Order: sequence, then C-alpha cells, then structure tokens
Amino acid sequence: MDVELRDGNYQQCTGIGCIGLVSSRLSLEAPIQKGKSSVLLGTRFSFSDYIFNIIDIAELRSSSAFFYDGNLKITQRLGDRGKISVSGYLSQDRFKFGNEFDFRWRTEGLNGRFNYLINDKLAFNLEAVYSRYQSQWDQPLGTRSFQLNNGISYLKVRPEMTWEGTRQT
Repeated sequence: MDVELRDGNYQQCTGIGCIGLVSSRLSLEAPIQKGKSSVLLGTRFSFSDYIFNIIDIAELRSSSAFFYDGNLKITQRLGDRGKISVSGYLSQDRFKFGNEFDFRWRTEGLNGRFNYLINDKLAFNLEAVYSRYQSQWDQPLGTRSFQLNNGISYLKVRPEMTWEGTRQT
C-alpha cells in the first residue's frame, strides 16, 4: 500500500479536532519557516477502557479495548525545484476480554522523500521507507493456553527518474 500524506500549511497555523463518545481525533498543521517549511501532525485515540471501568460487570472491568495512532510530516521546500520530507506513523490496538484472551497489534512506519525537478521535463525522486508490524495473541487459561507473537519488517529505497515528453494526439 502506498499512502502519501499531504504537506502541512506553509502560511498559517490551523487545526481541527473532534471529541466522540468512544474516540477523538486532532489534527494540527503550521509553517516552521513561513512559505518554506511546514509540519503536519494528526492523532486519533479511543477511551473505551474508561467506559469499561464504569460498567458494573466484572469481566468488562478487567477487559480492554483501545486504539491510538498518530502521524507526523515535516516538509522543507528547496527553492522552486525541490522538496524534502520526512514522515512517521505509529499505531497500537488492543482487545482483551477478561482473562480469556488478549490480542495486541502495532504498526510503525518511517518515510523519507527527496524530489527535484531538474528541468521542465526531467525529475528525480528518491524515497526510503521502513515499516514494521507486530502482533501478540495471549490465551492464558486452561489446557489450551498459548502465546503467539509475530511480525514483519519492510525496507525499501527507490530512486526514480521521470521524463515527461511531448504528447502526440
């Protein structure tokens, strides 16, 4: 999957937030150096665990269901022809039901990108990507108790030259 975050606002600080019954989100963007660099920050998080704690059912009080994720992107313009950016992503989720089972998963990602327009038709792009996914499943009780851990990591470096020729119609 190829997901690209937009750049933050180069001119002014803006933000938006939302508070819900189970989760909330917040997004902020601002110039670091007006017109030249920007930062974009976004986060979402749940607070289901607080709801479980007020319900008078023992299994729910010892349960957990939550998530959070966040992303950050810093971009620097390099004159009229170039741009460099670094972005990161982190998420974690958990679903636990009493002492029956506990499932957790986590995703991390880091991306660096350099773009440069050599001339009106030729562009150079360099991208480096790292990501890691991990999960853990625990079933602690009984004769069938177990713990399963797994994960995968990914690393990619991709240089690219793009030539945009004249179209013939």
